[in-house]
Amino acid sequence: MNYRVYDKSEAKTKNDYFQDMLAEVLEWGLKPAFVTGDGGYAGVKNLKTVKKHRMGFLFAIESNRTVSLEKGTWTQVQQLEIADIGLKVWLRDFGKVKWFRTWLKDQPRHDIVWLSESSDNEHFGMDDFQKLHD
Repeated sequence: MNYRVYDKSEAKTKNDYFQDMLAEVLEWGLKPAFVTGDGGYAGVKNLKTVKKHRMGFLFAIESNRTVSLEKGTWTQVQQLEIADIGLKVWLRDFGKVKWFRTWLKDQPRHDIVWLSESSDNEHFGMDDFQKLHD
């Protein structure tokens, strides 16, 4: 829905651009159910901004991103086993998300999903993930 061409003279980070783009889309009057993006935009500040606006999100995350199965014990996602239905995990400084691992060629890809607070995260499975991702 929106994009920016990186301009070094603006002295903005990719996260600044994300915040600007999201604010602009909302100013247009659009109310997306989900915001999606690659791992470069999956910073906690951006995730919290999406959550504050009561939208869900799907973001890629890097394989070294740390999550917790039990709040307080942190492990990189690449080191965890995961079922096809996804796995509920704690994301540091954010809270619970559902994590999915898919494969592209021989490389694992890691994605996190958060549904708006009124939605049912428990029953969101791989078919739902694939539909949203596609």
